[in-house]
Amino acid sequence: MVLAVCIAQIVAALLSLGYRWAATSTPVTLREATVRFSSASGPAVGAALDSQQRAAATAGSGGRAGAPESGAPAGVLPQARAIGAPGQAAQKPTAPPPPGIYSWETKGTEQGMLLERVLPESSYSHLRATEAGWTMDHIYSGEHREWLDMTSAPDGMFLNGLRTKVAFGPLDPSPSLDFDAPVRLTMSPAEAGQRWTGEWHGRTSGSYEGRTVEQSKLTLGAEEIDAWQVEVVLKLTGEAEGTIRMNLWVAPGTGMIVRGAHERDVRASSGSYSARWTDQLLSMRPEVPAA
Repeated sequence: MVLAVCIAQIVAALLSLGYRWAATSTPVTLREATVRFSSASGPAVGAALDSQQRAAATAGSGGRAGAPESGAPAGVLPQARAIGAPGQAAQKPTAPPPPGIYSWETKGTEQGMLLERVLPESSYSHLRATEAGWTMDHIYSGEHREWLDMTSAPDGMFLNGLRTKVAFGPLDPSPSLDFDAPVRLTMSPAEAGQRWTGEWHGRTSGSYEGRTVEQSKLTLGAEEIDAWQVEVVLKLTGEAEGTIRMNLWVAPGTGMIVRGAHERDVRASSGSYSARWTDQLLSMRPEVPAA
């Protein structure tokens, strides 16, 4: 009898420890994030596209790379042209943001495997320049990390791939996405009311809709900047199903995402994942500049 009680207490303690382990977000310091960024470059993102394919796919505004609602037929990639107010000239590709490690203020929660946890209030991203644009490696916690592969073209910014690692204990219910055609995030020149649509195919396929919401002023520390707000909604089918909604505030000229409001509700064979969070950049200057 005593042995059975002891065993039951041990099992209960192990279950409690396992629950706390899976349901806890571990804060990461700037020093720890710097070590993690320098120790590995993370998984490849945008693997479905090589540099020539990206250049071709983003050379125009039609087809699956984010066609304007009144634009070219699906599958057609016209020559580069500006999308915005009639008569506006084509813009130069957005210059990549300064590389380095940036600090963010984060607020929100995430839920997976029937467990809910609060994200730490501080997070860090590492921007690296690439041949076609830049990547953003964002560490939200010891359990949540994301890699975004970005491309700049004369008519806007595009997302080539999104890799996620969100651990709830030994399981990761969050999907990673490779796009056979880049997902349009912005139009250039930007103008409130712009809309666009697109689609991609793969193990997880889907379609998306985007719009330019408005231009507003944001305060980052002691600095006030102008930023364009865009909303992009992805509908997923295949290995993963559900919706990813991104509201992003983008600084003109640099393409730097300075604020985000994220909603995710997805399901895959590994489980379901739901999250609601916001993040805001603390400064346009990197906390740790690139060497």
